[in-house]
Amino acid sequence: MAGNVFICKWKRIGQQWHIWVKGKPKLSGRGETLEAAKLQLEQEIWSNAKNGDDVIPTLMEFDPPLPASEGTKKFFIPEIYLLFADEQFSLLSGNFPYGKVGAATMEYVNSLYEGGICKKCKHGIGKRTKVEFKTEREIDDSDGLWLNHTQINARAWFFSDRFISLLTDKERERLRFRECQVKREGKRKYYELAGNSIANNVGVKGLDADGHECSECRHRTLWITELNLDFSMQHFLCRADLPDPLPSCFAISINNEITLCMTRERWDQIRGNKNAKGIISRPIGVVDEELCERHPRLQTSIKECERCSSWQDPGWKRGFELPATGIDISNHPAVVWLKNEIKSPATITIVRQEDSLEHIIEMVESGTKIKEGKTISFRCPECWRLGKLFITHDHFGMAW
Repeated sequence: MAGNVFICKWKRIGQQWHIWVKGKPKLSGRGETLEAAKLQLEQEIWSNAKNGDDVIPTLMEFDPPLPASEGTKKFFIPEIYLLFADEQFSLLSGNFPYGKVGAATMEYVNSLYEGGICKKCKHGIGKRTKVEFKTEREIDDSDGLWLNHTQINARAWFFSDRFISLLTDKERERLRFRECQVKREGKRKYYELAGNSIANNVGVKGLDADGHECSECRHRTLWITELNLDFSMQHFLCRADLPDPLPSCFAISINNEITLCMTRERWDQIRGNKNAKGIISRPIGVVDEELCERHPRLQTSIKECERCSSWQDPGWKRGFELPATGIDISNHPAVVWLKNEIKSPATITIVRQEDSLEHIIEMVESGTKIKEGKTISFRCPECWRLGKLFITHDHFGMAW
């Protein structure tokens, strides 16, 4: 086994999931839930690896893709996938400890963006310049890479010449690649996906927008957290922004960072190809204009502000597998705090309440099974920090 991305097959047998590594059916996992089957397969992969570090974290790319949940299906028309990779492109000679980067290095890092690098959030300010990304490390085992450096939070994506050769002439014309400087070249050359975005990610009315807006440079990092969506669907596009007919391969901007997308049909043709090693996908949602929220309010500080610093910490008991009969949820310190805040808000603003807190606690303590998750979402009125208490068919949790 080489690399930590595994192309996997799946099928349902009665109430059980059966998943296995494509071409290696003995590396398999079974379980009543997909997560249980994944865990078993992961253990099999680890125990059969020559070097466990080479396969951790273990990423599974399913062929065909797993069926979308009921809550996800309405946002998955058309089926579009973001393409990304787990392998790192270490800028220059790699990571440097904070505060120990030389003046020449910082001069180069700041030259990558028109406005340099924000000192607070470390994202690039403005557009990318024509200065090339460069590395002194040898990279030759993946056809996709992501930018890694302690002084930059930007997420740039890189693809090998081998992967780019899989694209048609028309697909390459829609994209803009810039060659990277690799000191020790191997069998692959790497190119930054540098432009020609056709759409930006958006928020969705009725769904919780999470992320941050830097108070200095105003860079926004936005994603969606929603119980009834597949976990991997965190970003959305507005249907009105997409061309008709939709190209098979195109670039979009996720939080001002250029990202590659493909339609389901096109990704099915490329997935698992020897020239697409290490590249995996994630579904992206599409919403109509009336559901689109182009500039949702976001938290203005990575840490809590003075007002929400008093929120009761759920501690390590912030979640329970259900049924949780015999556990006294109603007297959990964080639950007691939230009860009082809902009755007499002092440090929170309720932005979404799909059920009463009392009924959620009753369902948890009685072991009631539900089909769709229920959420109580609240914000800090000052910095807009997000907090959630929720119940799903198999889990109760608090996140803030």
